[in-house]
Amino acid sequence: MVQLLDIYQNCAFVIHHHAIVSACANSNQLVVPSVRLKTFGGRRFGVVGPAIWNSLPDYLKDPDISFDTFRKYLKTYMYLFAHY
Repeated sequence: MVQLLDIYQNCAFVIHHHAIVSACANSNQLVVPSVRLKTFGGRRFGVVGPAIWNSLPDYLKDPDISFDTFRKYLKTYMYLFAHY
């Protein structure tokens, strides 16, 4: 998890402690906060970020992969997702 935090910090994102809470200790899932306003609250970074992270395949959320490997796999995943 520490390596993932380094990735976020290198990308200039601000990490809030409540967004890093794991729903299950070994699932690498982030807790998506509930929102009161469906029209606006669901578009906040604190809601959308964890939701997108949770939708990624498990091999991308592996805390043991390097940043370069993560970036390569993510780029391939996004390309395949966009074109198929």
